[in-house]
Amino acid sequence: MKTIFTIKVLNNQKKLLAATLLMLFVFGSLLSPIVIAETEEKIQYLQQRASFAYDKMMQAQLKAEIAAKKLAALEKSAESIKQKLIKAEQSVADARKASEEANTAMKQATQSWEDTSGLLAQEWQHEKGKR
Repeated sequence: MKTIFTIKVLNNQKKLLAATLLMLFVFGSLLSPIVIAETEEKIQYLQQRASFAYDKMMQAQLKAEIAAKKLAALEKSAESIKQKLIKAEQSVADARKASEEANTAMKQATQSWEDTSGLLAQEWQHEKGKR
């Protein structure tokens, strides 16, 4: 009798265990779509955030590329202007030198004219005195 009682108790425990597992399965089945829906919403939200962040990154990359191109163009322009300035400064130096040489030549020519004019005046005076 003790064995039959033990078997009945074990059978009852198995039934209780089976009923508990069945209830857990039913609750799990009921909760599973809710959990899946929440997970899908979370994934969708994260996808949207990632997409937004990617768009911002691409915009920032485009701005950086445009800024780099603009900088390169301005640096090239600045270098060109520097070269033109160097040429202009050289032209000024050449013109200054030519002006100084012209002034020196003018002074020499003036001095020569004055010397020659003085000699001519003396010669006229000398010729007048002989007459």
